[in-house]
Amino acid sequence: MPVPFKELSSLQHYTPEEQFLEFAAALKHQFQRHCFIKIHQRETQPMLVPFVEEFSTPQYNLAWYIDKLFKTQKALPAADVDRLLKERDAALEELATKPRVVEDYHD
Repeated sequence: MPVPFKELSSLQHYTPEEQFLEFAAALKHQFQRHCFIKIHQRETQPMLVPFVEEFSTPQYNLAWYIDKLFKTQKALPAADVDRLLKERDAALEELATKPRVVEDYHD
């Protein structure tokens, strides 16, 4: 005796739009370090990316990269920036402590 909603009565195929939505949902809701990969003419397949515990680069590479960024941005050396900030602070302090003359304004 057939049991309603328990037995397979017919096969239904997804439309291309429904297949696309299912695939997009699978991409959006995948776990961390999971991805899909397609190599040349092979089938697309899921892949788990290994966890990289720690990565470090030699200090001279990091220093080279930082110098390159500074040159690209035309950045000033830290000592020059400190000197300019002190000069601006001194000028602001002088302006703030300088007595001001307030003139009466008449119409």
